[in-house]
Order: sequence, then C-alpha cells, then structure tokens
Amino acid sequence: MKTLHPVDDETYARIGKAYLICSQHPDVFGDVTFEKFCSMFVDVIPDGEDERVARLRALAPAMYGLLEGALDELCNYAPYSETVRGIRELRASIEGEESSDE
Repeated sequence: MKTLHPVDDETYARIGKAYLICSQHPDVFGDVTFEKFCSMFVDVIPDGEDERVARLRALAPAMYGLLEGALDELCNYAPYSETVRGIRELRASIEGEESSDE
C-alpha cells in the first residue's frame, strides 16, 4: 500500500493496533479492509489506481480553495473576462449547478 505523503512507523503501528480491534468486531465495524481503514487517517493510493489520479483527488479541496481565491482576486480587476467566466463555469460544474454571471 502506497501513501501520498510519507508516514512514520509509529503512525502505522497505531493504525495497525486500531485496525486489529476493529477487525475483531466485524458486527460493529463491518468488514473493513486495512487499506480502507488506513485511508481514514492517511492519504492512501488505492491498489491499482494511477498515482496521479490519487494525488488529484487528495488535493482537490486545496485546489478548490485556490480557485475561489483566484476568482475573488480576478473579479476585482477583470470581472467580465473570459478567465473569470471560465472559473465561474468550472465552479458551477463542481457545485453541480448551472453557471450564472454574477
């Protein structure tokens, strides 16, 4: 199992101990795999998944925050530019809404 960021041995040991407890009680915690359990605590690259795709997924919230910040700044200088329109459309797509010019 690969992670997006380095994980120290102590963290793996703690996760392993917690997983051991969960795996002993599948009636309470369900049949959770170690990979799935680890993903609650560290950014895991699922087996067979492209590392680039996993990184994009993990960094999506940070990218969205930067997108919002860029939109705010651009609206001060060029509120009707193609770039602003494109960012608004992308944001609307992410939000599952139709784009609207603000």
